[in-house]
Amino acid sequence: MNAPSKRLQRWFASGLEQQQSGRYERAEKTYRKILKHLPGHSGVLVNLAIVQWRQGRLKQARVNAVKATQAGTNMASAYAILGAIDHDLGDHMAAIQSFKKATELAPGLGSAYSGLATACFALRKWPETIGACRKVLSLTGPETVADPSIYTCLGAALKAQGQLNEAERCFREMCEKHPGTPSAFENLASILADLGKHDEARTMIKGQLADTPERPGLWNTLGNLCVTAADGKAAREAYRRALAIDPDFVDAGYNLGLLDLCEGHLDRGWTGFERRLDLSHLNIPGIPCWDGTPAPVGCLLIVCEQGLGDTLHFIRYAALARTLVGRIVLLCQSPLRDYLKRIPELDDVVVFGEALPDCDFFIPLLSLPGIFTPSLADIPGTVPYLPVPKIEAVKDHDNVSVGLCWAGSPDNPTDYKRSIPLEVFIPLLDMPNCRFYSLQYGEHGDDIKTLGLDDKITDLRPYLNGFLDTAKTIQQLDLVISVCTSTVHLAGGMGRPVWVLVARDGDWRWFKDRDDSPWYPTARLFRQTEPRHWSDVIKNVHKALSVRVRVGDG
Repeated sequence: MNAPSKRLQRWFASGLEQQQSGRYERAEKTYRKILKHLPGHSGVLVNLAIVQWRQGRLKQARVNAVKATQAGTNMASAYAILGAIDHDLGDHMAAIQSFKKATELAPGLGSAYSGLATACFALRKWPETIGACRKVLSLTGPETVADPSIYTCLGAALKAQGQLNEAERCFREMCEKHPGTPSAFENLASILADLGKHDEARTMIKGQLADTPERPGLWNTLGNLCVTAADGKAAREAYRRALAIDPDFVDAGYNLGLLDLCEGHLDRGWTGFERRLDLSHLNIPGIPCWDGTPAPVGCLLIVCEQGLGDTLHFIRYAALARTLVGRIVLLCQSPLRDYLKRIPELDDVVVFGEALPDCDFFIPLLSLPGIFTPSLADIPGTVPYLPVPKIEAVKDHDNVSVGLCWAGSPDNPTDYKRSIPLEVFIPLLDMPNCRFYSLQYGEHGDDIKTLGLDDKITDLRPYLNGFLDTAKTIQQLDLVISVCTSTVHLAGGMGRPVWVLVARDGDWRWFKDRDDSPWYPTARLFRQTEPRHWSDVIKNVHKALSVRVRVGDG
């Protein structure tokens, strides 16, 4: 303090002791008392913001954190707590900016890098997450051990980037440094399974269960391993064991629901699938959730969730919902608005961040199947249900025109499972009487030039400025071949021929052991038999395409 009195020093020491012992309300009163004598003192403001943050009073805490950043001293600590508050408020970009400022002011402040890693992870900024986590580990001295959350964050980001060997090393170190942390062995087992080391993964988890059979997370992990090994019976038993220990264990209930859906048991699968909402906390304040009760004059708000492909897939249910309500408003992702507003059953389409019109009730989009589809036979598979642009197609009668999409969004944490390196497609590109066009979006479209395939694949990115443009392009193609992305759902929803390249433990919506799809009658599935190995899939596509070229139809 600036020439502090002994009394103020005693108050500050008392407030600090109260803060450290968790008596946050008392500490807050003490810090406020000090600020009456030393208004604008940065250290006191930082501590006041911290105790208010600990009490969950985020807005008040933020006001004092901002004041602390303007005080001229203790700036790094001020920006670090401001970042933590913004992160909890859901403003992850603002949090990242504050944490970066803190690291610039104090390059050795490990807590700022930890916060930066967490905020970057929330926005799926995988490279930035990895960099921040590694900085934390580099600042950890030989006598100290990094918090287990850093290892979890680093390993998950490495996994999302497809750096599975690095992720394995990370989680092995986590097991070594934090052997008593339940998630350490669960994370390692998941990576081992992704690397094809199924026996080692299951043996390790069973060994952990022998010592601590009361941990539901271990049973849930064992269930996931059994799913990867295509042992549905054992997976079901493991998930049920987890739920017997803790009926409120969301992950196990959700995973059991996914397993039921994958195996075609839709009636009970949708119930488990609803557990996803316990993880996402999707809610519209002041509006009750719709349960399917007819409301002929009511207005229903359908809230899109998860990815763009999920919206394109399940928007088919808007037509069914429209038969029970007076109006439908769709709240969707910005890239889809201009395309989806052409659906006649939608009275209004708004995007996230915009003001909502008055509605009587809401429902998450992916909850609609639980109301309308109790069995496989009830799946609304009529196509097209998505808008089909009216264009005059120019037909090349000498060649089969094929659209390709080989990678999904890198922001998806499981993208490493579904995306395929473009070089794996090369054997397909010499097929006689075929012309290939890239429907690939984003940086992966650069793979064409990188691999010198400009003469074999036409890059259409300059002409694809939205989903409506992509729909017009698909309408002119004879066939779309794609990994599981929004392109698949766009083509399938338009009723166009589409071949889907499905990972071994792919999405539940493709169901188990099928090469067709009740969702999309024009779809054909080509399934991977071993994780991370796509060459056999492309060989099967090559055989099917050669037949397609010969006979001239699908």
